[in-house]
Amino acid sequence: MGMLKIHYFSVNLKPIGVLYYPVQSDSLDATNPCFWQFPLKRLAALVHKLLEPFPKKVSSFVQDTWDLLRKLPKTVQPGSELISLDVKDLYTNIDNDLGFKAVEYYMDKHPELTHNRLGKNFILRSLQTLQENILYEFNGEIYSQENGCAMGKDYGPTWATLAVGYLEETKLYPQIRRQYPTEIADKFEKDYQRFQDDTLLINEHGVSKDLILELFNNLHPQLEFTSENSETELPFLDVLITIQDTTIETQIYHKKTDSFNYLHFGSNHPWHTKRNIPYSLARRIRGIVSNKGHRIQSYLELRKRLITKKYPRPLIDDALKKAESTPRLTIINSGASKNAKEQTNITTLVTTHHPVLDKIGAEIITISARAGLDCLKGTKLVHAKRQPPNLKRLLTRTNIFTKPKKGVIMCNKPRCGLCIHGHNNLLEGESIKLKNGKVITANKLINCDSTNLVYCIICPKCSEFYVGECKTLRARMNLHRNHSNPGNITTPPLKVNQHLKTCADGHFLVFPFHVVHTIHQITREAYEKHFQKVLQPTLH
Repeated sequence: MGMLKIHYFSVNLKPIGVLYYPVQSDSLDATNPCFWQFPLKRLAALVHKLLEPFPKKVSSFVQDTWDLLRKLPKTVQPGSELISLDVKDLYTNIDNDLGFKAVEYYMDKHPELTHNRLGKNFILRSLQTLQENILYEFNGEIYSQENGCAMGKDYGPTWATLAVGYLEETKLYPQIRRQYPTEIADKFEKDYQRFQDDTLLINEHGVSKDLILELFNNLHPQLEFTSENSETELPFLDVLITIQDTTIETQIYHKKTDSFNYLHFGSNHPWHTKRNIPYSLARRIRGIVSNKGHRIQSYLELRKRLITKKYPRPLIDDALKKAESTPRLTIINSGASKNAKEQTNITTLVTTHHPVLDKIGAEIITISARAGLDCLKGTKLVHAKRQPPNLKRLLTRTNIFTKPKKGVIMCNKPRCGLCIHGHNNLLEGESIKLKNGKVITANKLINCDSTNLVYCIICPKCSEFYVGECKTLRARMNLHRNHSNPGNITTPPLKVNQHLKTCADGHFLVFPFHVVHTIHQITREAYEKHFQKVLQPTLH
């Protein structure tokens, strides 16, 4: 994965319609203000939602385990072979050109799936914005991914599925049809299954596995496939596929690293969650394990594991009986039809789980339903419970962007005038370069709430600057804003406000850089005079 290092505070806002995205800038100076804006997460979620219907149109698409079981043949020809192919680093090796071509290919092929308001151009432009601005923070430095899709992106699985599907339909299948008879080519496409970067192929006609691997590795220069084959058994997803004579059997596949660390029955979770765990696990066994003898053995192993987690034996036995009494095809086909959740308008009440207070949420649902409110007509009310903070969450937290030990950062309070993303903004960073070439460096970690400061105001039009002191930064900037307002007919008392009023239409940038160690004004004024002498501001 190619990475391009950029400086921590060298990002500038550039508008695309209503979207703002960060682009690289050479340096941070008074005419090139620095702001970190990452509104792309919601855009990525929207693009994922718009592209979600398209992977189902890929002929090799496997949605999940149950979809795989529905598509697996029951019998195969004698001497058949199971082949599994895997793409090395699929996400980061799909270049943008391939990804855009794939998305455009399927949107043109299935125009009925494109949103009638947010069309093809919007989706492609949004994808371009997202792909060009994949940023990471590591060890205090910001990195930009030059190519490929980032792991964890909402649209990443869809992007990968469509990209490989595009190569299959435009290169792989035509190549197979040129080299083999129609019967073999049709069988290949029918039995070929893929879940993102994992591929399963049942080779019933003795085609060389080396030739198959060569065909896949010729699909794209950046995609490298590895293969694994067996005439008896092969894992795919969480299913162990076995060939017994000419019959396909399936079992649950457990990796060697699987710890079977199920939720302890004594943990602080809702009762219905703990009650349903034995049945959910047993139902999974009933659906995946096709051989009854293997299934009974899996039930016994599950029972032992759940007993070690202190689940009551009667609860376990009832779950096993209920699962075994459910027809296997019912479980496998349960996900084939539309989920009732997709067909029903649902309003969810979410509360934090507490053993004593859980009944309150249910009572609210009951009262709301009985009230017959017009706003709730045709809506199903559901009470959901979120997990309360556990010890691990209390002691650790995710750190996406590490705060610097020294520098200026926004407080991000919703009503803070300095954090509003308009023209009157706080400059973030460890230091800035002034018009006269002098550099100001913050002596501590400073935000909008900081007090007893020396600050620098910069005109965004001509880069002239002013150095002043204040007791409270936010209050002092409000005063500067009022005095610089073009609508204020009175003459501003300070030269800096007069300049900002005429030159920059009242807009300005501020960089507070020195925290004074005492609360006394006389000390702040001494520091103010010192920095005025050193920096030589022009707006005094």
